[in-house]
Amino acid sequence: MAGRYDFTIEQGATFSRQVTWQDESGAGINLTGYTITGKLRKKTSDNKEIASFTCALVTPTSGIFSFSLTPTQTSLLPSSFSYNAEKQLLECVYDIEASSGSNVYRVLEGIASISPEVTR
Repeated sequence: MAGRYDFTIEQGATFSRQVTWQDESGAGINLTGYTITGKLRKKTSDNKEIASFTCALVTPTSGIFSFSLTPTQTSLLPSSFSYNAEKQLLECVYDIEASSGSNVYRVLEGIASISPEVTR
């Protein structure tokens, strides 16, 4: 089962996270030979993604990988969808998957809130 992790992306700024994929006992899952991918969508039913994360294996044998967006990518994130007035943030969905051969595992999923850029 995928882990749940919600975060905020600041529009126009570098976004980067490093994560360890762990088994039930807390040990890192060996990601040697895996490919990590991830996408953002306005909602799960959308066919088109609004951004694709750049994903990299950091320490594959310990299950550590990263996912990121450049300032150019974050500045291009839409600013007119699913507005959370209480938090004053825009919200979309994402997931991160690990694949090896024909095996695909969803590692993370959740809500990505977007803090709109003012200085541009």
